[in-house]
Amino acid sequence: MDIDILFDSTSFPPRWECGTWSAIHGWTHIISDIMVFLAYTAIPFALGYFVKKRTDLPFPKIFYLFSLFIFACGTVHLIEATIFWIPWYRFSALVKLVTAIVSWWTVAALLPVIPLLLKLRSPEELEREVAQRTHELNESNLQLQLKNEELQQFVYTVSHDLKSPLVTSSGFLGVLREDLEAGQMDEIPQTIARLEAANLRMKDLIEDILELSRLGQVIVTPETVQLSGVVGEVIEDLQPSIQAAGAAVRVTDQLPSIRADRHAVYQVFENLMTNALKYGCSAANPTISIGCERIADRVRCFVRDNGPGISVEYHERVLRPFERLDSRSEGSGVGLAIVKRIMESYGGSVSIESVEQRGATFWLELPGEDSN
Repeated sequence: MDIDILFDSTSFPPRWECGTWSAIHGWTHIISDIMVFLAYTAIPFALGYFVKKRTDLPFPKIFYLFSLFIFACGTVHLIEATIFWIPWYRFSALVKLVTAIVSWWTVAALLPVIPLLLKLRSPEELEREVAQRTHELNESNLQLQLKNEELQQFVYTVSHDLKSPLVTSSGFLGVLREDLEAGQMDEIPQTIARLEAANLRMKDLIEDILELSRLGQVIVTPETVQLSGVVGEVIEDLQPSIQAAGAAVRVTDQLPSIRADRHAVYQVFENLMTNALKYGCSAANPTISIGCERIADRVRCFVRDNGPGISVEYHERVLRPFERLDSRSEGSGVGLAIVKRIMESYGGSVSIESVEQRGATFWLELPGEDSN
């Protein structure tokens, strides 16, 4: 087909000559079509500039198709305005056909991405997510700060406690040297015994540090643990200490089952029993009570003594590593810290209920056997 025929207007009159047009009526059409064309030309340029600057936009092809579609529509309006003078209806028909093809191309490209567009989050949703992430980040920073402070306190305490037996050993080594130089052999066995005691304290402290550091690093598979069996085993193993303290141990009937590592549960009750025997048996008739109660899907257990109790201001402190209210007492002060760390690793908690001279109750709360 000769392309010139598209622009051949000899068979058609200009639109001004088709019918009776008033100037106002005709120019209203012309000016409106031109204004629409200018707007439809500006919009694609604006969209193109936007897409070029925002390279992270999803579905850029849709933006380009919309730009082409809008520009084609604007071209139709421009030709409609010129037909008032140049009746190139064949060319107008071709432009409308191209516009129709571009329109349906845009529709075909748009329909598959509509479900994806619907999944895009609104500014309000993004603001909520940013606020939530900011809150979580602040919480993480706070936890990190607390951990750093705890680590600093831990390092300070460990260095202090490790230094004590070293200072003791150094002192007794000096005494031993003086006795050897003076030929005083009678004092040497006693000095060696004290050196051995200091070294034993250091050995126990190092083992406690290693035990505390290993908690939470070893992955174990929880199993069903009968608390009555674990508590009975702890009581049997601690019989020499129980008899030495002259204490009576009472266990309530029907202790429930829980999902945990049996060794970890043993550690918890052994440390609480040892703590009660060491600090809670100064009364005339020392008694240690062990029991449990079930609340919904949680289990609450207690280890209670009738000793001197713990002041409220020390409840949190005694659960920290290497904290001892009585510096003259034996032990490294990590037993209750081990209890706290084990409970937290299983989604549980430990708390203290006590006032001075009325005994102390250590409460353990953790998921029951049926909890997920």
